Parts: sequence; structure tokens; C-alpha cells
Amino acid sequence: MQFGRNVTPNHHALAERFVLLDNFYAAGDQSALGHQWCDEAYANDYVHKYGNARNDFAGSNPMAYAPTGFLWDHVRNHGMTVRMYGEFAATNMTPGSSTWTDVYNSWKNATGSVSVQSSTRVAGVRDILAPRYAGFEMRVADQSRVPP
Repeated sequence: MQFGRNVTPNHHALAERFVLLDNFYAAGDQSALGHQWCDEAYANDYVHKYGNARNDFAGSNPMAYAPTGFLWDHVRNHGMTVRMYGEFAATNMTPGSSTWTDVYNSWKNATGSVSVQSSTRVAGVRDILAPRYAGFEMRVADQSRVPP
């Protein structure tokens, strides 16, 4: 890690308890590349050339998939469990007209007035996707992604 335990004790604790791909470097010129490196540890030629421009790397185009498969597939193939929180997820909110403020207040006041339902087009993710965790959805504040 870049900083010592005395500077980043929480990061050290997380890195020791969970896999964070700590100290993992890749070219950061496209969001698509980052997703592919984190999901598959590989970004193929298609993603390098077309992925970000078409924004079809997020589970919607098999051309963007690495031939080696996804990390979660390897985890399950080795008899371990995995849970997906938001990656490759399409988010549906009810009511659909909910604003950022509506979502935040629903979370903050625990009213349940806004509900989140996630789904995916990637077959290998369907049974490991957390169904109430929002994917890339700008109306959902980071603090509302956890229980109050």
C-alpha cells in the first residue's frame, strides 16, 4: 500500500479482510478499461478500440468479454461464494420519477418510499447480483447504499 498503517488504518483493515485488488495498476484512459480489468483482469482489443465510445462494456456486448471469463466465474469454479453489488446492474427505481432528494430522504428517514430493484443481462451474474443494490445510478447517494 502507498501509505502506512498509521495513516490509513481503515484501508489496511479492509485490505486484510477483503480482496480489494490492492496495488493493481492499469491504463486509466477509459472507464471501460477499468471495468474490464477489475471484472476479468484483462481488457481485450475490442474494449481498447471501441468499448468506451460505445459504452457497451457493462454486460451488454459479449465482444467486450475476455476469453478467460470473469473473476466471479473463477471464484465459483473454485468452490467459493461471491456476491455482486452493482456491477453490470441495470437499476429500476419505484417510483420512476424519484429524484436524488427523494432517494436520499427515503434512506435517511427509513420510509421505504423509494425502492430499488437491480437486474442484469449477464447470465453468470443473475444469481449473485444483490437485487436491492443500485448499479450506476446518479440518483443514489453513496451513503444511501448502506442501511441507516
